[in-house]
Formats: sequence, structure tokens, C-alpha cells
Amino acid sequence: GMQVSWDNATKSAYLTSPAGGSAGGVVPGTGSQAPDQGTPISVPAGQPAAGDDDTYVPGSSTGNQAEIPNALIQGISFSENRLMFAVSGSVTPNVFKMTGPDRIVVDIPNADFAPTFGEVHPLDISRKGQIAVSDYPDVSQIRYSLFSTAPSTVRIVIDLTRNVEFTVTNLDDGLVTVDLTAGAAVPGSGVGGSGRPVVVIDAGHGGSQPGAISVTKKQEKEFTLAVALKVEALLRQEANLDVVLTRTTDVTMSLQDRVKVANDLGASVFVSIHGNSIDPPSNPSGSETYYTREESIPLANVMHRHLVEATGLTDRGVRKSSLHVTRETKMPAVLLEVGYLSNKNDAGLMYTEEFQQRVAEGVAAGIKEYLGL
Repeated sequence: GMQVSWDNATKSAYLTSPAGGSAGGVVPGTGSQAPDQGTPISVPAGQPAAGDDDTYVPGSSTGNQAEIPNALIQGISFSENRLMFAVSGSVTPNVFKMTGPDRIVVDIPNADFAPTFGEVHPLDISRKGQIAVSDYPDVSQIRYSLFSTAPSTVRIVIDLTRNVEFTVTNLDDGLVTVDLTAGAAVPGSGVGGSGRPVVVIDAGHGGSQPGAISVTKKQEKEFTLAVALKVEALLRQEANLDVVLTRTTDVTMSLQDRVKVANDLGASVFVSIHGNSIDPPSNPSGSETYYTREESIPLANVMHRHLVEATGLTDRGVRKSSLHVTRETKMPAVLLEVGYLSNKNDAGLMYTEEFQQRVAEGVAAGIKEYLGL
């Protein structure tokens, strides 16, 4: 029943009792002593906490000081239904599921946050923080914390809206990826009313969802739409296919709406165009192609070959990932990560007309080769 107020100038909290109480002036506060350093609160590295609340679990005292971590978490990002974190040093994360509520937990033993981590992703006084997620139906938020100090363990939690599976990719190259996976959609194919194959080109993001911001302060949605429009212009020259764009202007579209466009048309091919990004100081460069369902592998291989030839960037491979637009579509579908907007060289190229035209020509050529045109 007390009224509580905060004076930020003096960093003072005021608690006022209900009517009938008495006040005798402001009483100076006192601080409690620090916890006994000989009895740290910790959990063993690589072990889930007892219970389901992601909090510290008291462990036995070793009497030793906390070990110096051998790896530093430099950045975290979540996009296209996958968690990526950049790390300096070699790590072996322990990834597992917990329920009540559903979540995926990533424990990184012998690790801590890099000194620059908080500049991008804020850490509170308890060295915890979170990232809100709004564009992906399966995920509500990402939480991260220094979970224990003896040994030092960083924990990242993916809070889910339903139970999903996951795969982990750790090539010891400074990037670790946790891909969310789920049951595949029922494969299907179709053609337009004209009897010609229908190709759906999806310009990623748009409207209130700008996507990644490049090192040159440009938005991903601008790049994806520019390339998609160029692909459309090239494919419209082909009399033997129909081409449809999920968006032709800077509008907001949900992932479900993008999928609905392709499925309702009974499209033969779905290609989503994107730009990748990761927090500094990790600085990868190159092109990647993603697919979800096995029937999309032939399309992914053809599209990736043409993509790499067009960009001239590092070949970062064809990868399987449970992205919503490649999972829920009912035709062969791929998502192209053309380059890294977080890389100065890649970003500098990606916003030039010449580079965008080369990419569009590569995308168009890959689609035509796959369809046998």
C-alpha cells in the first residue's frame, strides 16, 4: 500500500506510508556486505539448472577464484529463424530444450561477454539482457546472461511459443548457429492458369521491418527490393513463365503473407532475397543459400552456383535451415543471403547498381536453368 517514487538526480527512492503513518525525515540507507567469495553461486559447466526458471542454482564451494574465461561472446543476432552468436576463442556449447514454458537453452562454458558486447546489447547490473522478437511466430524473445561465474558460463535462451526442434552448426570459425527446425510442409507444385510455371520472388523485410542495417547505415529492405525488381524485369522477358513479387513497394508483409502468396498461386519456385549481418567485431563476408525441405536441394544447388558467380564473394555454402518462408511453402524454395551488410566490402558492393544487376542476372539465370528454360 505504499507510494513509491524515484528521484533520479539524487538517485533516491522514496517510500510513503498510507494515511495514518508518521514520517520522521529521510533516514540514510546502509549497504549490505558482499557475499562470501568462498561460496560462489554456480552451476557446473554444460549442465541445465535444476527446475525451470533459468536462475542460479547454489553449488558446492571450491574455495577457488573464478576461472578466467577462454572465450568472449562478441555479438548475438536472431533472424530468419536462426540464432547466431560471434565468439572469440574455441567453444563447445551445450544446447538443450526445456519445458514449462518451451525454450531452447544454449550454455557456453568458460565464456564471458566481451567488453564491447554491452555497447550493442545492453546488460543490466546482474549482467542479463534480452532481445525482443516480433517477426517469427515460433519465438517470443531471446534472453542472455552470465549464468555462473565459477566456472564462467554464458547462457542464451530462445523463448518459444511452441515446441520446435533445432540443429547446431559450429565450424570453429567464430560463428555458432542454432537453427530452429519443425515438420516440413507437404510438398507440392503447380503452374499458373496459362499453363506456364509461376515464379515467386520475395524481397525480404519492408515497411516497418527494415531488416539489418548496413555499416553504411542503409537498410536491408532497400537492397532486397532493388534486386527483386531487377529480377522481375529480367524474367518478364521470358515468354515461358509467369513471375510474381510478394511486394513491389516498401510495405510491411508478414512471413505468413509471403507464404500465402506462393501457395495460393500454386507456384513452381519460390526465391527469397536477403542480406546477412552479424555484430562486430566478427566480420564474415560471402554468400549463402538456405533451404528447408529435401525437395528444395536441387534448386538450392543451382541458385547458389549462380549467386556466387554473380557476387564474386566468398562461397559460404548451401545450408539447411528451418526458415518460415522455405519451410511453409509447398514448392521448391530457397532463401539467398547475398552478402554481409555488416562487412564494409560486401555492403559497399551491395548498394551499387552494377552489383545488384549482376545478382539479378544470376538469380534469373539460376531460375531458368532449374526450370529447364
